[in-house]
Amino acid sequence: MKYSERIYDAAESCVFRKTREAFGGLSNMATDYPLEVNNMQIPTAEALYQACRYPHLPEVQMAIIEQASPMTAKMKSKAHYCQSRSDWEEIKVTVMRWCLRVKLAQHFFKFGHLLESTYDKSIVEESKRDRFWGAQRTENEKLRGVNALGRLLMEIRQLYRSEAKYDLLYVEPPKIENFLMLGENIEPIDKRLDFILSLLKGWQADSLETDKLRLRLLDSLASSYIYAGIHDLKNKEAKHLHKKAGNDEEKDLLESDEQTLNLSLF
Repeated sequence: MKYSERIYDAAESCVFRKTREAFGGLSNMATDYPLEVNNMQIPTAEALYQACRYPHLPEVQMAIIEQASPMTAKMKSKAHYCQSRSDWEEIKVTVMRWCLRVKLAQHFFKFGHLLESTYDKSIVEESKRDRFWGAQRTENEKLRGVNALGRLLMEIRQLYRSEAKYDLLYVEPPKIENFLMLGENIEPIDKRLDFILSLLKGWQADSLETDKLRLRLLDSLASSYIYAGIHDLKNKEAKHLHKKAGNDEEKDLLESDEQTLNLSLF
């Protein structure tokens, strides 16, 4: 597929080059966005992306994802570029989009807020050499390149700001043949329940009244489209509360409140 180059005004864009700069967290090299795929810890989005080159070489994938440094992971991969999967050039943008979606799902507020902080400006990765993923600075303070990474980030930013925002908590693997990690099919990333539980972190007081409110919120979440499986958690909470209530009057009150109160999260 042919991708066209574009020209960006550096002064009017959100430009990142180093990970410790203002928008450095947008870089695949950022080390404070660790990922998890198939129950394996992967230090950076760069390591995940590079490992996807080699579904047929699990030992190479392991050598890449065990590197704490994203640059070292890239160098480990570079040594095997000639063994990249045969369709890599055709699928690499799709793989990168998936890696960024995984990064967002697993750092929903942190990465999402960083994307939102760019407002409607162009997002550009400045690079000295790579005019495909990034763009090179010209003499007149313009940036020229395909800027594929920046364009994918802008695409995800638009989704994050849409009504479909919470759909981004669930990430299906791309429909790519032999999309494997260490010999196993890559599973969907599902952070919906984790997101719900993160909303409940502040509800720690050990009082019956607070626990009743927790139950109400869980009941509301159970009926939302986000995650039907929350019913299991809600049932566990209900059993805990009935045990804590200690008398029939309080049990009846809990059951009445569960039936009559309907909260809406969104």
